Amino acid sequence: MPSTPSSADFTKALLDKLARGIATTKIKDVPAGGEVTLSSLNFATGAGELYSIEGSFNLDWPEPSLDEIRVDQGLQTIAMDVDKGDISFSANYPAVAEAALVYFFKNTGSDATITVQAADSTTTPATPAITYTGKSLFVQPKTTEVSICIEDQDQKYAIVMARVALTARLAYDADNKIWYIGLNGRVLANLKEGEADVVVAERDTNS
Repeated sequence: MPSTPSSADFTKALLDKLARGIATTKIKDVPAGGEVTLSSLNFATGAGELYSIEGSFNLDWPEPSLDEIRVDQGLQTIAMDVDKGDISFSANYPAVAEAALVYFFKNTGSDATITVQAADSTTTPATPAITYTGKSLFVQPKTTEVSICIEDQDQKYAIVMARVALTARLAYDADNKIWYIGLNGRVLANLKEGEADVVVAERDTNS
């Protein structure tokens, strides 16, 4: 039987349990129905790696809001409502690869061919026009649900969210002069009965 958590567990030794930085961010498709077996989630197979422009990764778990119900007599609190708030996720993916675009955006599934006049069209003979081919995307938002696993820089800990709903946008980073896919979303409840939403897991000594 696991031991019951106790306030006596809080010793100075716990301060050695630090998770700093990010080594990898892995994503995995959420099964239909939003039911994720978080207790044995496997990112070794069927998962991809999500990179992010430095400083763009953010996971914001807001402070809960507390609403007290009081009575006039002595202004005593007789009940309290707690709202956990939405846990938000954001990261700027530094590429415009077609595989990433069709995964995060609604698209026609077919190619569009774009023809552009050459930069210098006055030469003789004329410089041939340039063509570009890629999938046609819709600006209508698409929600993509993924499980996310973040390993700290020393790969001592993994922070995993069972179900994260992401939307994407195409944007330009003027500082780094790079086009990127901006990802924003929030952590949702795991819809599988008896399974949790988030886990912070320490690396096993035998792995």
